[in-house]
Amino acid sequence: MFSSQACHFDPLLDDSIMFAKKLKKLNKPVNLKVYDSLPHGFLNFFDASTEARQATYGCLESIKSVLLKE
Repeated sequence: MFSSQACHFDPLLDDSIMFAKKLKKLNKPVNLKVYDSLPHGFLNFFDASTEARQATYGCLESIKSVLLKE
């Protein structure tokens, strides 16, 4: 499954959405999580924002699911 995260204030948001739609059209499993009110570099704000911290943990969970997939 293709799993991706994007942010509401991300200049690449449109690209992420279009890519997810293309995968879906090809009947490929896709999971796109869009975080509201966060900028592209939200990982840098882990200590400064509860929302950024939660989104960072969401990214980590996605990475773990890919790496631990059997």
